[in-house]
Amino acid sequence: MTADNPDNQSKLTHHEKRKPPLAVRYARVKKNREFSYVFKKARSMGTAAFVCYYLESRGRVNRLGIVTSKKVGNAVKRSRARRVIREAFRRYDPLLKSKTDKRFTFVFLCRDKTPAMKSGFIYEQMTKFVTPKLLPK
Repeated sequence: MTADNPDNQSKLTHHEKRKPPLAVRYARVKKNREFSYVFKKARSMGTAAFVCYYLESRGRVNRLGIVTSKKVGNAVKRSRARRVIREAFRRYDPLLKSKTDKRFTFVFLCRDKTPAMKSGFIYEQMTKFVTPKLLPK
């Protein structure tokens, strides 16, 4: 079935109605040993919204890991905190790629105020505080 005809819209299955996924330009940090390695070897800096651990990597893309503890709040707040940071990083990644050829592994540790913040504010925090630490002087 195609979605060209509005009459056929109600006949589509939920798989056919779903939008195509956005192109992800960064890889994820998933395994516990990867997080442990970054926490042990990486440099860090903190803001009111998050603590950022960053480590230069040899990969071709930037990698992102997000940690939300139970101190952030219930599951809804933890999910929102991850979603907000992921969206801010999605906007931040092309900016970083345009400014430097280096690639990094990032782990963001959410703070308890993160769920209440907008992704635009967190993006500003990334550009204001993280970028100067990454770029060569």
